[in-house]
Amino acid sequence: MIRLSIQLLHTADIHLGHRQYGIVEREKDVYEVFNEIIDLALREHVDLVIFAGDLFDTPKPPPQALLVAIRGIQRLSERGIKPIAILGDHDLPRRRMLPALVLLKEVTPLILLSDTITNSEHRILVKGEELQLVGLDAHNITQSLALKTKLSQVKPRARYSILILHQSLREVVPYGEISLADLPRGFKYYALGHVHKTTVLTFNNTYVAYPGSPEALKLDEVKSQDSRYVIFAELTRESTSIERIKLLKPRPQLYIEITSSDIEEKVRKLLHLVSLIKKEKKPLVHIGVKGIRERKHLYSLLDRTLSKHVLYYRILTLDTEVNTVKTSSLLQTMLQIESTTKIRLEDVLSSIFGNYTSYVMKIIEVLSTDPQKHAILEAIEVTNKLYKDLLEGDKK
Repeated sequence: MIRLSIQLLHTADIHLGHRQYGIVEREKDVYEVFNEIIDLALREHVDLVIFAGDLFDTPKPPPQALLVAIRGIQRLSERGIKPIAILGDHDLPRRRMLPALVLLKEVTPLILLSDTITNSEHRILVKGEELQLVGLDAHNITQSLALKTKLSQVKPRARYSILILHQSLREVVPYGEISLADLPRGFKYYALGHVHKTTVLTFNNTYVAYPGSPEALKLDEVKSQDSRYVIFAELTRESTSIERIKLLKPRPQLYIEITSSDIEEKVRKLLHLVSLIKKEKKPLVHIGVKGIRERKHLYSLLDRTLSKHVLYYRILTLDTEVNTVKTSSLLQTMLQIESTTKIRLEDVLSSIFGNYTSYVMKIIEVLSTDPQKHAILEAIEVTNKLYKDLLEGDKK
């Protein structure tokens, strides 16, 4: 007797259209890794591909992002592979407008699960068996109660069933919207997105999995995980098995810390690490500096030795205290930088805010993208996180 199995590829947080640090090559990197995932699905002959939220970086992605997505979804459909998606927080519009995923659904065979726009449940036939798919839109922390209520009403109603969410579990992220206990029991597989680090939990004799983002888009993602993955899952009547599949297209990224006493040594080490990378793509380099007040020498050294070998390098301040640099001092520092050196907004802000620069950059990004009420609320949420971090720092 042939054992029936449903095979799927699970990915999330692709962020098509994202242009990290304003670099065109980084936008292309995301397109390339998306196409690698499509190629992988075709090669493995899976039955469906699940995009568990944030397929796009914004509700209004650039035309190139839409074109890449349309072509990828069509390639899957031509081979009989069902593409399934839900709306992540980046997919959801902040004003009353349709998200790009709705357009994608209209022009491709994409199955979009949504509790606000389409239907949260869909059933398809796979190899003669009914597969129940349930997916909900992303809910923020203020909507946790509503999300828990919706989850309490969700039930597996077929032998094969999958629940798809774009949420943070508190077992993975302390400030998550829900916990494992809030998930309805009985599904064959729980396909999650939103957490950018590959994470797998066991629950009710099956798996709750985050594939992680296929391209590292933030420094903490670079530091937490060397490689990027998708998840291959196989569902049978008896059990569910999963396997991480390493992606080959993501751009290599490096992180190194430099202090005032080891500048030359660490730069030599960095050059050596760069030379060991055998990929076609030049790496993206993140440099954490501590105790270096005068950076002219460091910038000059990096420009002379590193610039030709990397796509881009960025410098972050690691000093524990938030610097209280006066405007005149800041301008003087900027004027001292050689004219051939690019002045980066993050470097300027980093000299003022230190470890908290990422929060400031996020607030700037949010407010410049959408100055409406929703954006203001998101900026307040980021500010509250910053405040909590400052309080924790005081306790230490």
